[in-house]
Amino acid sequence: MTIREQAAMAEALYRQIIRSGDNIDIEQFMGTGLEQEGWTSRWQPSFFDYWHLYNFISRKLDSANVCVLPMELMRSAPEEYWQRLFRFCNVVGGEVSHKRHNDGLTPLATKLLRHTNGLMPRNKLGSKQPRLVRKQVELCKILGERLPATISEKISKHWREVIDARIGTQFNESNRLLGEMLQIDLASLGYRVG
Repeated sequence: MTIREQAAMAEALYRQIIRSGDNIDIEQFMGTGLEQEGWTSRWQPSFFDYWHLYNFISRKLDSANVCVLPMELMRSAPEEYWQRLFRFCNVVGGEVSHKRHNDGLTPLATKLLRHTNGLMPRNKLGSKQPRLVRKQVELCKILGERLPATISEKISKHWREVIDARIGTQFNESNRLLGEMLQIDLASLGYRVG
């Protein structure tokens, strides 16, 4: 299992939903947690309570068959990440490429895409999108990269404020317990711990 700090995961999921054609804003995506009965936000906190997820999977598969590694470790200490994974899989040696793939859109490009998504006819049955949609994404990406970075910084700051307000401290204890079990200082990797 590769986990990711919950606020970073929320932002990544929001960006992916927009890239997939939705046009909701960050407030609608995160919700308040007090939605009326029968309604829910796209953000489901229980999916990101990693300690409980680990316990559930461990009961089904036996803890000796479960490996949990934080994505942030892959970025900050890739050799340690891969050595832990190789040890778990009983693999000796092994070479790994550290080249990044599939970089996301800037916050500005994501916002531009959100505002234009409703105008584009999308293929709802697969990843192959019409040419017009591919051009829309390409244009938003170009604008997002060429317009002043301060615009993206402002958008990112707003997203982070909304996400932080919604998440609060709800994962602190779960992250602390998981960090102890993994013997990894999750706080140093940006996780909120209680």
